[in-house]
Amino acid sequence: MNRRLLLSFAFALSVLAPVLAQGSVAAAAANKSKAVAPSPPAPSPCPQFFLGGQAPTGGSGDRLICHSFYVISYSTALRDPVWTSYRQTRAMSEGGDVIGRYQGTFRPDSALAAAQQGAHADYVHPPFDRGHLTPANDAEDMPHQSDTFFITNVVPQNFQLNERDWQYLEASVHQLAETAGEVYIVTGARFPTPPLPLMHKPGRPDRIAVPDATYKAIYVPSLNLAVGFLATNTWPTVCTIMSIAELTRQTGVNPFPSLPAATRAQVPASFTLPHGIHISNGHRVPVQLPNCH
Repeated sequence: MNRRLLLSFAFALSVLAPVLAQGSVAAAAANKSKAVAPSPPAPSPCPQFFLGGQAPTGGSGDRLICHSFYVISYSTALRDPVWTSYRQTRAMSEGGDVIGRYQGTFRPDSALAAAQQGAHADYVHPPFDRGHLTPANDAEDMPHQSDTFFITNVVPQNFQLNERDWQYLEASVHQLAETAGEVYIVTGARFPTPPLPLMHKPGRPDRIAVPDATYKAIYVPSLNLAVGFLATNTWPTVCTIMSIAELTRQTGVNPFPSLPAATRAQVPASFTLPHGIHISNGHRVPVQLPNCH
C-alpha cells in the first residue's frame, strides 16, 4: 500500500470516528431509555382476571379492555374507567416491591378513539390526581407497570385522598397478597346521578366525569374472605368497610358474582388489613393503615 493510500485511509478514519462514536452513544441512550420506559406486554385473555371466570356485573361501562394482567370496564360517555379487575399473587407483589417507578406519562389507549377518552393534559392538580384503579405497584416488573399508565386506568381523584388513605389501602392489599398468596381485586369508581360534575381545566374541554367515591373489593381464597372498602372522593375522606352485598347496593356493581350470596353478605368480624410495606434503602418500612371503619 503506497503512502498516498495510507494517508487517505487515515483521513477517512478521522472523519468517521466521531460519527461512529456518536452513533454508539445514541444507541446506548436509546437502550437506556427503553429500560426506563419499556413497552407493555401483549394483552391477555380477560376471563382469567375475574374470580371464577365471571366478570363483575352492573355499572355503566360499554367497553371491556384487556391488558397484560388486568382488565378495564370503560365508559366512553363518562370518559372514565368504571372498574378494573385482576388477580394479585405473592410473586407479583414481591416483584413490585423491588422495582422503581415508571417514569412516563399516562398515554391514550389505542383501543379507543381520542374523543372517547381523556388525556394526560386534561387533569388539573390540585384538586385532582390521576388516580390509578389498578395500581402501578401491583405490577411484577417494569413492563407490566408501564401497562398501568394508560389514561383509561385513572379517574379524577382528590389528590390528598390519593396520596394518603387510598395509597395506604393499596399498600395493605398489596401486602395481603404477599402473606395470603393471592387476592382477587376489583377497584372502581362511583358516579353521582346526572348532571355529572366534569373536571375543569382552563384551556381544556370539560369532558371527564368526576366520581363521588372510589371503592375496592377483595376476595382472599385462602381465607374464604370477601370485603369491600368505599372512600368518598373528598378530603378528609370517609372510608367505610362493608360487605360485598352492601358495596353492590351502594355502587350498582357486583364485583364477585361467582361467590355464594352468604359470603357476599358477610362482614368479616375479626379480619384486619396488614400494614403495607415501603422499601427504603433496602429496609422494609411499615406504611400507615388506611383510616377505614
